[in-house]
Amino acid sequence: MTRKKLTQRQVDRAKYSGTNNARCVLWDGLISGLGCRVYPSGNKSYIIQYRVKGRERLLTIGSATVLSLEEARKFARRHLLTVIEGSDPLKSRRDAASVPTIATFSPLYLDQYAKIHKKSWAKDESRIKNHIIPRFGSFQLNALDADDIRRAHREISSKTPVEANRVIELLAVMYQKAIEWGYHDAENPAKRVKFNKEKKRDRFIKKSELPALRKAIKAEESKNLYASKILWMYLLTGARKEELRNATWENVDWDAQVLRLPDTKNGTTDFKPLSNAAIELLKDLPMVEGNPFIFPSTHKQNVPIGEGSLDRTWRRVRKAASLK
Repeated sequence: MTRKKLTQRQVDRAKYSGTNNARCVLWDGLISGLGCRVYPSGNKSYIIQYRVKGRERLLTIGSATVLSLEEARKFARRHLLTVIEGSDPLKSRRDAASVPTIATFSPLYLDQYAKIHKKSWAKDESRIKNHIIPRFGSFQLNALDADDIRRAHREISSKTPVEANRVIELLAVMYQKAIEWGYHDAENPAKRVKFNKEKKRDRFIKKSELPALRKAIKAEESKNLYASKILWMYLLTGARKEELRNATWENVDWDAQVLRLPDTKNGTTDFKPLSNAAIELLKDLPMVEGNPFIFPSTHKQNVPIGEGSLDRTWRRVRKAASLK
């Protein structure tokens, strides 16, 4: 039977005429497979019906209160053309809907990568919680683009330019993992964001500053012995903060007077010579039973001294010693 061309007037006046919630559709005679479905509630949606590999598919284009009939025909032509080319628009839509959001992907990133491969994973977790989720949590991975990330970078940069760079670096790593794990099949949008310039922050202690610094560090011993001692070890060895925080007693070679520091940034083992002063410091430092770290946390078992505790101590020391 030949179907007549559907009109906008017919769509507007259509009423549900099915029984027992049966499908009720007004089919268009101009675009084969296009119809206006009327629901028992009175709502109406444009649909297309097509076949892929012998299977019938029914795809909802959109609400008839939002789309006009002519607009629906344009969408129908576009979708049906992809069917001719061998695609299945319904499957494509379902696949797109299954792409995780940033909020649902973040725990996967932390559990399957950061906590396993990064000693600083807690920083990642903090940045995800404070910057990434509030801005992008509801976005699907394939919905976020470089312009969205640039705007976030500018917002964070207005207060903390360096932290803004770290947040975008983290997003870039997260997207790289999403690509490797098959959750994202497009380019990495964070790779196209230009970072803020950063000043090198290395600073050497002057000889004239040592007396005030020694006094300030000594004053911290009663508050946190390990925090004060680790500050001295930084001065005596030149090691990085994370290297000393994660150093264990097994890393100390007493006979050779060196500190073996594995997992450094270049992936090799670094050997830090220990002066007599450093050796004496270590010998006088009490070990915490069951905790392998040289500078352990005073609040938690089997973990090193916390970054927050160490940073607070160093700020007090700098202030007391009048160091910039």
